[in-house]
Amino acid sequence: VDREKLSKPLATFRELKERARQNSVRAIEFINSLAGDRLNETRSLPLLEGIQPTLLELGLQMTTHSIYHRGQSASRLRELGGDPPLTDYLIWLARGRPSPDWPQ
Repeated sequence: VDREKLSKPLATFRELKERARQNSVRAIEFINSLAGDRLNETRSLPLLEGIQPTLLELGLQMTTHSIYHRGQSASRLRELGGDPPLTDYLIWLARGRPSPDWPQ
């Protein structure tokens, strides 16, 4: 991971979408590499010294944190007069688990 590149502000919305797309691809590849006992492996977190969550716990954190921000985004879109897309997990399942659609 190029931390210097990640710390620089994004100049355009297109760059933000591309960063999100790249992160999604990397996350899916990582999740697909996990098997069995790997979920019990722990990781150190530089910003939260003193705890070493398991990969399973980190996955839970990522999921709940993502849900929180999707709710924030949906609320803000409504405030601006927009109509946010559905983000419910069960709706995604009902639609056949479609892959992300990354508009250009």
